[in-house]
Amino acid sequence: MCGRATLVSGIKNVEKLFGLRFENEVASSWNNFFPNYNLAPTHYLPALVKDEDKSLVLLRWGLVPFWAKDVKIGYKMINARAETIREKPAYKNSFRRRRCIVAIDGYYEWQGKEKLPWRIGKADKAPFGVAAIWEEKQEVDGSLLRTVSLITRPAVKELEQIHDRMPLALLSSTFDHWLNEPFSSENDWNKFIDTAILPLNKVYRVSKRVNSVRNNDAGCISPDDNGEQLSLF
Repeated sequence: MCGRATLVSGIKNVEKLFGLRFENEVASSWNNFFPNYNLAPTHYLPALVKDEDKSLVLLRWGLVPFWAKDVKIGYKMINARAETIREKPAYKNSFRRRRCIVAIDGYYEWQGKEKLPWRIGKADKAPFGVAAIWEEKQEVDGSLLRTVSLITRPAVKELEQIHDRMPLALLSSTFDHWLNEPFSSENDWNKFIDTAILPLNKVYRVSKRVNSVRNNDAGCISPDDNGEQLSLF
């Protein structure tokens, strides 16, 4: 499961990742949301979506299907498992029609009974894309609530000792494939999951300060005093 993440990279780095610019309205509000050292459900995430065309938007973390009567359902739908997303009723429509790619530059995971927090990202600290699905729901006041769920997969061998799940982080060369491919067969989907994954090679212990969403500062991503880290890939 991925329930906490970070995005401390600037807007230009996210635009570079996706090869697009945010429209003025979103760009002008960027500093209201980022940097975010402790992203949690209900926080907003930047995403590349493809509807009629590609665009960059902000989506609230925690999928709220259009048929949901209570937006609190989003707390239960922050992640969608890759193994069941194609058929699970709550996700399959979004999988077929509303795919997106969320930008983060790290995520947190907790290890073992002691719940030791680790931050996992890229060695160059750059943002990366995570496969996701999104939905749009009209509110009572007529406004549109756009929400997102991150797709998770079994952890690669190098990360299993920390947690058995991880986000489906994508190689940038596979972005268009994820947005456009129908994945009509289970074999096609499983092949994509196995070949599109981006190696995440910066893994280190952080302070338990990240356990509380009230803590949201550079101290959250600082290495723990013992300096423990994994050498990967």
